[in-house]
This record gives sequence, structure tokens and C-alpha cells, in this order.
Amino acid sequence: MENPKLSSEKLDEHSKQLEQSAEKLNQLESENLTLLGENQALNTARNKKRCFR
Repeated sequence: MENPKLSSEKLDEHSKQLEQSAEKLNQLESENLTLLGENQALNTARNKKRCFR
């Protein structure tokens, strides 16, 4: 059977990794929203130029 202390340490390590992954996911989702907004603005500007040719 595994050492309970070792299991607790592994659990703590995995919890920290999960927390870091969640933070990274939030960061990437935020960056993604920013890029989507920029992309939409560029597409809108491009479409307006196309209309006025």
C-alpha cells in the first residue's frame, strides 16, 4: 500500500498543477476574446472598404 504522506504530497502537487492549468486557460480565453474582437474589427473595416470601391 502507498505511503499516505506520499499520496497527500502527490495530491497537493496535482492540485497546484490543476490550479495553474485553470489560470492558463483563463488567460488564453481572455487573449482569444481580444483577438476575436480585433479580427471582427478588421473584417468590418475591410468590408466597408469593399463597399466603397
